Amino acid sequence: MEEKRRIRLRWRRLVCYLLILLAAASCYIVLRSYLLLMVVLLLVGVLAVSVYGACRLAESIQVVLRFSERQVIQGETLELKAELTGRRWISLECLLSLTAENIFLESSSPFEISLPVRADRMETCSIPLRVKRLGYFRVKAERIRVRDLLGILEIAVPALADCETSVIPRITVAKAQMTPGLLAGMSENEESHRKGRDFSEVNDIRAYIPGDKLRDIHWKLSAKQAELMVKERVSMTGAQMMILLKLSGNKQEAEELIQKFADMAGMFLFRKTPICLLIWNAGSYTFEEYGCDNMEELKRAFAAILRVPLSARAEEQQLQYLKNCYPFLGTYLCMEYRDGQVQVVMRDNV
Repeated sequence: MEEKRRIRLRWRRLVCYLLILLAAASCYIVLRSYLLLMVVLLLVGVLAVSVYGACRLAESIQVVLRFSERQVIQGETLELKAELTGRRWISLECLLSLTAENIFLESSSPFEISLPVRADRMETCSIPLRVKRLGYFRVKAERIRVRDLLGILEIAVPALADCETSVIPRITVAKAQMTPGLLAGMSENEESHRKGRDFSEVNDIRAYIPGDKLRDIHWKLSAKQAELMVKERVSMTGAQMMILLKLSGNKQEAEELIQKFADMAGMFLFRKTPICLLIWNAGSYTFEEYGCDNMEELKRAFAAILRVPLSARAEEQQLQYLKNCYPFLGTYLCMEYRDGQVQVVMRDNV
């Protein structure tokens, strides 16, 4: 049901104005001065014009909200722009009540901005915002309060406008703590469990040539030979690093875990290793799967992940569910927050 507008009189201002009008009228009655008559008529006219202008604007006022960017990196600044349109022929003041909501962290906070509406042009207000938390942000206009020129009357009307933006982590490859040994171990275990599935067949082993991919290095044999040896494959089609991002319900831990994953995923992609991210979604009661071959796909994956509330990502039985949903998956990397820190563990799906 559509919410109706509400009218509120600011009694203190109204009483003060009526006292001034009464004083001017009394002086006219006593002195019979045409100048005082003009003052009385002017006071009455200004009151009528002020109230009529506010009512006219309240009937037609509309608000448009938009962010300067659809996607922004955590810690950067973006602008929230609010535009007001409507029929007006005098300048008035409007108060716009807004609510900022973080879908991922399931938090919200109301705030209010004052917008002077001028008679000669559409009014636009730009508010710089520095985003410090990860998430999918939605700003909704709840209500517009229009005040007349004298500030006596306030008309509140519902506002139907919103805008959205994603705040994703900064991907810094240099901060990744993933070692080549862990990458090689993942390749060896996955290959032994899923021969011919995600990884292609090994055709030969030869000496390392500059330009060879890091994941093709045979680390065990290289340690014995005292030089780098490379596994020569027939085809690399479909090779992916499977990573399970296991989130808990703690907001601070979730943000730290996502940031660590961003750094590690950036390192994999920098080394030309595609990744496949698995993350639980209680709404669909399954794992969401995001294949990322480059940085742009990784950013789009983050934007999609942060659209779902954190409470729907947390599930203690994720490892068991993973076995049921991916019975043919051999080995994968599991990122979770445990014992006060982010841990990266290579697990067997058994």
